[in-house]
Amino acid sequence: MVAVSAFALVASSPALAGSKLSKLDSMPPAPAASVSTDAGPCSVGDISPAALLCSGYFDGNLISNSAGNLADQVAGLASIGFAWDSSTYNEAAFKVTDLMGANPNFIPLLYGISYIGVHYGAGSFPKPKPAGGATAFYKIDAGTAGLDFVSLTRGASSNAYLYSTGTPGGGGGGLGGVPEPATWAMMIIGFGGVGAVMRRRREIVA
Repeated sequence: MVAVSAFALVASSPALAGSKLSKLDSMPPAPAASVSTDAGPCSVGDISPAALLCSGYFDGNLISNSAGNLADQVAGLASIGFAWDSSTYNEAAFKVTDLMGANPNFIPLLYGISYIGVHYGAGSFPKPKPAGGATAFYKIDAGTAGLDFVSLTRGASSNAYLYSTGTPGGGGGGLGGVPEPATWAMMIIGFGGVGAVMRRRREIVA
């Protein structure tokens, strides 16, 4: 794995979007994966709602649980300000596979600041095409209504992963990450218990 220069980070500011930021002294640590020279830098316009920051494109499909790819994901997310704990990687809960160009529809609803990774097949890039496609990481603001999918403006999406999101009522994604499956299960049990109590109260009143 080759360390990359800081131009992999793109900001949503009009003055910075799409620009190379290698001259900035205060850049976060550079990702360990190599930037794809064929794919070029990512764009905040790759995704809707538009990303606040993006990192990549990085050669190949980094979204897997192999040791090397987990390290690359940690580094790529760190470059857009998110400290991800790779031990929380859970494909069943947070990865959307076999997109075949479609938009990723995640199981949890997205709220507020959220972090997403997307792998694009080689077909989405102009020639010369990067072998194995390329991966990018995005920081978005999903708003307060509850977003279940994001729209991708670049074609040939292959798979996507949700690393972190907020909660209803304004709880930020931040460093807390997406709740683990056990947490979701406890939440569902709790909601079921509340519903049972409410039904019982209605029966007593009747």
